[in-house]
Amino acid sequence: MNFIRGLNETFSFLALLTMVAVLVPYLLSSVSYAVILLRNKSGKSDYKGKSFLIAVTIIFSLSDIIGSGLEAIFWDFVAILLGIPFYVWMKRRRY
Repeated sequence: MNFIRGLNETFSFLALLTMVAVLVPYLLSSVSYAVILLRNKSGKSDYKGKSFLIAVTIIFSLSDIIGSGLEAIFWDFVAILLGIPFYVWMKRRRY
């Protein structure tokens, strides 16, 4: 971001950045639910419905993340990388 952008473009970029930041955990939780569902196949009564729901959420998340643009994805990736040292520090501090 720099001073060349107008207020409208800056607001749009921040909205995309926020959307990607929210959708990454949503995508990861959908994938983890798929892994849990595949490991526990004992309750096959609603397997098709849950599989459909997982597929829809993964497709939705990926399409929105890809549609947000490379710049928003890049800056979100940078923000996640900047947060890793704080996460490690907090985990080591707890134990």
